[in-house]
Parts: sequence; C-alpha cells; structure tokens
Amino acid sequence: MDIPNYRIRPLATVTIEVDMGLFTYRMNYGRKIRVPTLMWYLEGGDQRVLVDSGASLEFAEQIMGVEAEGIMTFEEALER
Repeated sequence: MDIPNYRIRPLATVTIEVDMGLFTYRMNYGRKIRVPTLMWYLEGGDQRVLVDSGASLEFAEQIMGVEAEGIMTFEEALER
C-alpha cells in the first residue's frame, strides 16, 4: 500500500489587532498586538481539502469588530 505524502499549508489572509492579554495569563492586558488569521489547506495524493477558511477582512472588521489589515483575499491564498 502506497501512502501519499500530505502537506498542511497555513495561508495568512488577514492580520487583526487584539489585546495581548488574550494570549498571556494575567499579563499584558491593554497591550495591543497584531496576529495573523490563517486559512488551513491540506493537500496530498489526489485530494485537496480546505480545513478552515480563516477570516476575511470584512468578517474581522464587521463581525469580530477588530482593526484588521488584509494580506490577501481568500481566492488569492488558494491560488498560491
């Protein structure tokens, strides 16, 4: 049985500004940092699977209510 090689590709689509206190326990509250939101894409054999679509610029700003900066669109990320 031949097992195909798989690749997991993280694709950054947007960076968002969040409070560092979300990532550190009881420290750094009020300090803003920029973190990427990632789309996770799996490929191997004859399969290509989008595991998580991450967040779009519009979703980050309008739904999440955070300051965001676009890196690339969903379509651009998949083309890469």
